[in-house]
Amino acid sequence: MSVDLFKQINKVKDKNNMTVLEKKHEPIIECPDEIKHNEPFEVKISWGKEVAHPNEPAHFIEWVELCTEDHLFLGRVDFTPIVCTGPVTFTLKLPHVTKLIAQLRCNLHGIWESSKDIKVVD
Repeated sequence: MSVDLFKQINKVKDKNNMTVLEKKHEPIIECPDEIKHNEPFEVKISWGKEVAHPNEPAHFIEWVELCTEDHLFLGRVDFTPIVCTGPVTFTLKLPHVTKLIAQLRCNLHGIWESSKDIKVVD
């Protein structure tokens, strides 16, 4: 384990050539590309689709958070190893936003982040 992983927010460097570590830890944001102003929509956050992330006492995802690019905190889910796992789904109703940001924390590999641009229409 590299201590450097805990000194930064980790992101996938090249989507077309992801490492095994990146495939296990990248938060994957699934939601519509376009939403209607103040109408509810779902955001699903998952990870480890290509390479499963362990879920055991010694190695697990501790939490997942969702916020907007202007730092509006939308929610957090904390996990207990073995008995809790993702994916997680948030139902949101937003007046405006252009980007959603998901973060998760692995107890061994630090914080990982990804984002998704969305468009709000009237």
